[in-house]
Amino acid sequence: MHGTRSALWAGLCTAGALIRHPVRLLRPLVLLLGVEALVLGLAAWLTHELEGALGPDSTGWAVFGLFSVGIGLHIARTIVRGARYSACVLATRDVVRPLSRPDPWKRSIGGPGGPRYPIDGDEYAVSL
Repeated sequence: MHGTRSALWAGLCTAGALIRHPVRLLRPLVLLLGVEALVLGLAAWLTHELEGALGPDSTGWAVFGLFSVGIGLHIARTIVRGARYSACVLATRDVVRPLSRPDPWKRSIGGPGGPRYPIDGDEYAVSL
């Protein structure tokens, strides 16, 4: 979770965060699970209705409808997967505090991308 290379340490940190903040981390995922279940239930009902319309005298619209339901479910799953990743990122940013790294250019002046001049010590007078 803090850019370390150990998968074991990252897993332990994640487990600790889930134990400390279960509601803040799992609430968005549970809501997305509910939305996904509703979409899947609607698609199952629609598929059942379309399969009932299939028969020897049916047109190609029923087959096209079944195909469209499958494509629509695939699109919905892709959208929910992206929303799940986004929710995880936002929840992690909310719970995990960033690393405190010292700013190496705090005691210097200069424009972005250009040379930096230290303002403490003798080098400042020499650089002027």
